Amino acid sequence: MTRSKYYAWRDQGRESKRARSDRRLLVMIRSLHQEWDGLTTFLQGYFQDFPHSFENSPVVD
Repeated sequence: MTRSKYYAWRDQGRESKRARSDRRLLVMIRSLHQEWDGLTTFLQGYFQDFPHSFENSPVVD
């Protein structure tokens, strides 16, 4: 293996690791975005009947 081919192979491996971590980051951001959408829709439904929401609250002191 020549020197230039070795460096090209090494850089290709590093690039694939970087692309893999970028893909993992995108998947994590997408799942967090879905969780946040679910939380906001739950809170919107919870606070729609705001004066009565504390009587029906599942939180027990």
